[in-house]
Amino acid sequence: MTETRLLLISDVHLGRNAFGVDGEKWSAPLWEAVAIAKSEGAECIVSAGDLFNSRNPSQDDFDQFTGAMAGNLFIDVEGNHTRGQRRDDLPAANVLREHAQAKERWAFVTGLAPFRPAGDLLLLPWPRPVDYLSDAEIAERGIADQIALTRERVMLTLRAVCEAASGPLLLTGHAMMSYGAGEPPMLGKDVVLRYEDLRALPNVAEVLMGHVHDPAQPGYIGSTQPTDWGEVGQVKSCVLVTFAGGKITTKRIPYQSSLKLWMIEARYEGKGWDYIAPPGRADVLRARVTVAE
Repeated sequence: MTETRLLLISDVHLGRNAFGVDGEKWSAPLWEAVAIAKSEGAECIVSAGDLFNSRNPSQDDFDQFTGAMAGNLFIDVEGNHTRGQRRDDLPAANVLREHAQAKERWAFVTGLAPFRPAGDLLLLPWPRPVDYLSDAEIAERGIADQIALTRERVMLTLRAVCEAASGPLLLTGHAMMSYGAGEPPMLGKDVVLRYEDLRALPNVAEVLMGHVHDPAQPGYIGSTQPTDWGEVGQVKSCVLVTFAGGKITTKRIPYQSSLKLWMIEARYEGKGWDYIAPPGRADVLRARVTVAE
């Protein structure tokens, strides 16, 4: 039985300056992901969006990526941080394409694409109205109508690709998702897709998306680092995907090098401090101090 494995990562956000840590510490989980891929026998590493924190990565950001990925088969799908909303906005992938050496086996995906470097992948970059509507359609419609029509065309395009597939598909990429019945909410210019609609597409065996930041939600991959203080206590992870015997199986693997955040509620009662110390290692502490009158 032929077996193929890939490692799925997401929301690396290279170049972000969060929590006061340096770039090397911030990118440590990316290097860890490369080590995990090697130890698990993964043939390919797939980034499901927001590899960089900006469409204009610095030389240091680029060096962090090339250092970690040298010699690895790598696919990057554009996320909301790495592509703009306008038709003529250049995605971060353009920088990588310009600098990539011929010997590097990298692919940067800016449009909906089926891939077969490791099993059957369907890759969905962050959906924008300009990718699915003409200039005239955008000019004639308000934002709400643009979003509704874009969502409809995203799903029609996905369905056409899925119906043509010969085997089970892993749908991955970057999108804002809603869950449960009912119309997805309006969130500015973001095209929100229903998880249940994606999961119901023909031949789709698994849906794993970047931009999902709640581990309790289906379709969660996990960022390499916490993105804000609302993610205190979350376990950051990557996902090992195995294609074998016409089936797709997944295994979540937690990062060991992700930042550990801890919030302290400290109160001074006049005789001493009252607070709960962090359980084990904490890289970044945030304290709210209350002093009795």
